[in-house]
Amino acid sequence: LSFISLVAGLLATIAAVLSAERGPTVAIVATLLLLLVLVRSKRVVTIFAVSVATVVVVGLVSGVFARAGELWKKELSMLHDQGRLFIWTQSYKVAKDNPIFGVGPGNFEDGYQAVLPSEPAGFVAQGHAHNDFLMYAAQSGFPELILYLSIWASVIWLSWRAYSNKGGSDYRRRLALGAILGSTCF
Repeated sequence: LSFISLVAGLLATIAAVLSAERGPTVAIVATLLLLLVLVRSKRVVTIFAVSVATVVVVGLVSGVFARAGELWKKELSMLHDQGRLFIWTQSYKVAKDNPIFGVGPGNFEDGYQAVLPSEPAGFVAQGHAHNDFLMYAAQSGFPELILYLSIWASVIWLSWRAYSNKGGSDYRRRLALGAILGSTCF
């Protein structure tokens, strides 16, 4: 990796943490962890350690971690209609009620409204499941979800075969590693 790539990766990590969004930060750490497992070298260990240290320092100094603790309490509450656990539970109900064809593109909000509990009053319908897998299942049914997962499994499997082929060129193996890591991060 060149110096510019390392600096760009470090800046992306800082930006992800400062965005106060869990997804990008978790994706970067998970991708680096997978890189650490697949490419066991001192350089990768150093990159991983610097990245994790950056996440921790930036998270602590900026106060993102303190705010995240409060957000997690809300996110995991079944009493808060904007919490992820509540949204995912209702989204699963939409998918379960429409398992073959889903509610159709653009109809998620209506399907979500139909499964909202009546008590306590005032729950707000969501326009998105906040989870791609649940969104595919709710909008287009479980067959589309299976197709979607099959496509990703194929990409990862073919990339893994290319990466683990010791007789392949270094270029092809690095390209395959990039496909594995990119698929993981995405």
